[in-house]
Amino acid sequence: MFPRVKDNYLANIGSVKGQGQIYGPTRKDAVGVSISTADVGFAAATILGQPLKYKAHKGKVYNITCPGFSQVDVEASFTKHVGKKVEYVQASLISFLLCP
Repeated sequence: MFPRVKDNYLANIGSVKGQGQIYGPTRKDAVGVSISTADVGFAAATILGQPLKYKAHKGKVYNITCPGFSQVDVEASFTKHVGKKVEYVQASLISFLLCP
């Protein structure tokens, strides 16, 4: 499972408010995790910025994702914060990747 980049959800907030819809290729009930580009950058900078402590990190795995959630959860969150009903619409992977 690949994590979703949560920054992408807010990039389209204008169209979400206007249309009351969010689009994606995953099933509405599929549970996934999300990452933030800021969190990835912070983790990398912390580890790589301490070359003398590199051995302490060697071979370790750090989980920097949030707890799992579905598009149903995303709908509920947007509905709460936008102030109107927001619906998730599943698009085909091809149409999702080709949309402008």
